[in-house]
Order: sequence, then structure tokens, then C-alpha cells
Amino acid sequence: ETRPSTTGIMSKLEITVVGAFGLKDLKNFTGDSPFCRCETRGDNKRAGASFETDVSSSFEPVWHETHLIDPYVPGDDLEFALFDRKVQRSHKYEASVRLPGDLFHPHGFEGELPLNQKGKETNATLHVQIRVEAGSPTQGEEDLYADDSPSPIREATDQSTDRERFAARQEYPSDVPVL
Repeated sequence: ETRPSTTGIMSKLEITVVGAFGLKDLKNFTGDSPFCRCETRGDNKRAGASFETDVSSSFEPVWHETHLIDPYVPGDDLEFALFDRKVQRSHKYEASVRLPGDLFHPHGFEGELPLNQKGKETNATLHVQIRVEAGSPTQGEEDLYADDSPSPIREATDQSTDRERFAARQEYPSDVPVL
């Protein structure tokens, strides 16, 4: 169920999961069938909208898959979790990263995010691109776009700036390689 936006305006996210790198460093990761799941996480900590990439067969999977989350509630975080299909029976993820909503909304994001395994830093990264498009105003907010101005869309092109914002926020080392 979609919860109401505090601003009255819902957004759309176009999320491209480019690939994951350095997965050989993950404990118990076979690399036979990795896939990525993305979920929105709001204040109530429950998962909202979600999608999964196709299964790959590599320790360095390249998906280049784009998925749409519509509607997206501004302020919700995105949680990316990497699974290995061979060990998914337990429904435990192998590595994950949470991207706070204010680091990609409203301007988008592109960069590599350092993956954690059971709360510990790893050398593995996940490369994502996030494009944000303002959605339709909710009831009573229609006149916010009355001037027919274009919706605030920005394709993230400055990888280093996005990566630095994320690293500073998460206190991760800034020497995680950008491919």
C-alpha cells in the first residue's frame, strides 16, 4: 500500500542496476546465480515497491536492467540486496546497501555503492543509476505545476559528486574504486 507523500507530490524513479563488482570477496558466495533486489523503505521500515534483476552467472554480473518504481514517496530510502540463487532457500541476502532518499531525490544518483555483508564492509560494490521524475500532484496540489514548467528531471552525470555525498553520509572510505 502506498502511503501519502508529505509534500503531496509523488515521484517516479527509473533505476538502472548496471552491475556488481568484487563479489569474489563475499563469504559463502558461489557466483553461480547472483541477482539484485531493490526495495523502497519508508519510516515504518517495511518494504514498499520492489523489483529484482534477472539471474546472472558471474562473479561480476552486468545487468544494465532498468526498472520503474511508480509511485515513489519522496524521502523513502532504497535498499539494494544481492542474493545468490543457489543459497536463496534461506531467503538471506549475501550483501546489501541502503541509499538514503535525500541522496538521490530530487536530483538522481549515479555511482558505485559499497556493499556490506552482515554489517561489515567489503570490497564489493553495486553500480546504480537513478533518474527521478516528479509525478502528478495529489488531490489539492494541482496548482503547483500550473505554470506548465517542465517536471524536475535530472540525469545524474557527476559520478564523483554523488559518490562523495554517499561516502560522507555513510562514513565509508572514499577509496572504493569507480569503474
